[in-house]
Amino acid sequence: MAIEYRVWNEVGDLFGVHRKRERAEETAEKARKECAEYCETDGEEENPGRGDFRCGVLSPHGIHIQVVDGECDVTNHHW
Repeated sequence: MAIEYRVWNEVGDLFGVHRKRERAEETAEKARKECAEYCETDGEEENPGRGDFRCGVLSPHGIHIQVVDGECDVTNHHW
């Protein structure tokens, strides 16, 4: 099976499905940047060194990348 990289936010909106990790990282970074502009964080981190979780609980601005092999979530096994 082929590995897919899915970019999500914490409320379940899918931003994209990619075959290459680099492309998924670009999509995630773009979504985080757009959120930072919206929530007006201006790059200031609430938790220095861990990213800005002001708009997200589990990841910076609530944007994360899920790694899927076939239909199995292998996110924690792949990173």
